[in-house]
Amino acid sequence: MYGTYHLNRAGFTAVATLSETGRLESGDYYGAPLPPGLAHLSVLGRAARVDALSPGTSVLFLPAWAGIPDGAVGYAYLGDTPPGLRYDCFGDWCEAHWSLGDGWYWLQCRRRWHPVDLIPMWTVRVKRPRPSSPTAERPRRRC
Repeated sequence: MYGTYHLNRAGFTAVATLSETGRLESGDYYGAPLPPGLAHLSVLGRAARVDALSPGTSVLFLPAWAGIPDGAVGYAYLGDTPPGLRYDCFGDWCEAHWSLGDGWYWLQCRRRWHPVDLIPMWTVRVKRPRPSSPTAERPRRRC
């Protein structure tokens, strides 16, 4: 991800400029098609706007991987948007993990299960009732 960004830094800057001038606006779910010289920056050849989970905020998103039927990870141009927000990346909840420079970040899922705030099963401990006294009858173990 860092290497791809740094090798194609000029291309990412061009995509950010196209977005800021409104030339990448589209009503399509997967976004507007990128110009032929920039299409290699997205696995879909498109630049999408993804919404933050808090209303009123969206960012430019270039997917590096897209799942079937949903889900994606990739590059996002946050500009002045704070990186602590979560975004809807085609059905997965993503957040900015690494700053790549120039307002670009790597977005990826926080965890592999949904919703994000579920507690994994292995962290839940079941308490067993303790015997009332040390001499109380304990269940026998079977070998």
